Order: sequence, then structure tokens, then C-alpha cells
Amino acid sequence: MTTTNAGVCPTRVYRKRSAQRTVGLIFVAAGLLLWVAIWGQVIRGTREGRVLDLLFPVVFTALCLLFTYRAHQADVRTTDGSIVMHTILRRHILPFHAIQGRRTYVDRGDGDYPDVWHFVLESSDERYPSLDIEDVYDFDPTFRGWFYSLPDLDEEERWHGRLTTLGRV
Repeated sequence: MTTTNAGVCPTRVYRKRSAQRTVGLIFVAAGLLLWVAIWGQVIRGTREGRVLDLLFPVVFTALCLLFTYRAHQADVRTTDGSIVMHTILRRHILPFHAIQGRRTYVDRGDGDYPDVWHFVLESSDERYPSLDIEDVYDFDPTFRGWFYSLPDLDEEERWHGRLTTLGRV
């Protein structure tokens, strides 16, 4: 099956929602304040310089910087011939002609984390991996319309299962 990028803007970039980027910056600022507060007390001599106390703000700030970098660096791009997902460590490319169809599923959160929907673009070519994209990007109606215009592979499997069940009766 050949799928084109009809309806998707060439070279469109979808970044993570601004709330995720903002939360990362707030945590970095909190980490830096924690660093200054603890290290400042140790330097002034009002606090004992225990190793754990000195390392915690450093590790906390480093993790916050990593989270913030990830939120600012990650994106999904559409080009004339493919869809590209950049993550902190990799770049995943799926040409439009290799898209077999789509799937969606929800990753159920718990009390601390919300539910997150995933958009999956299944590859018809073994040379290209399928793309599993969390719905945390600022996708516009054009992208969503294009995605939902692709063949729904989950529905096809459900329909095929019904036919198989009917054939066994």
C-alpha cells in the first residue's frame, strides 16, 4: 500500500507542548535554588557538609536539565517524503510510501501520571521501524486529519476476527 503525505504540510515541525517545556524549566530553577541554598549554608559554615547533602542538588539539577533538554529537543517533523521523530538519542524516519496504516492505544496512567494516547504508524517495509508517537506534541488539525485518514489496522484486525469467527460457525 502506498501512502502519501497528502494534506500534511511539507517540512512541518511539531514540538512538545509548552507545558512540558515550562515544567522542566521550573524544576531546573528549583534545582539551582536548592543548590545555592544547601551549598551556601555549607560555605557559610551554618550547615555540615555531608556528601549526600552536597550531591543531592547536583544530581537533582542534572536530571532536571536532562528532562528539560529532552522536552525542548524532541519533535516530530513531516517532510516532502517522510515523517521523522527526533528523540534525545535517536532519529526515527518512516517514508510515507512505507506507511501501512495506523493504530492508536492509551497508556493508562495512575494517580501520579495521566493517561497518554499513542499514535502508531505501522511500517509495511521491514527496513523502516514503525513509529510510536506519544500525543504530547502540538499536532494541528491537518496532521490529525491526515493520521485518521490512514487505514485503521486495529479495526481491520477486529473485522478480520469477526469474519474468522463467522467462518467457524
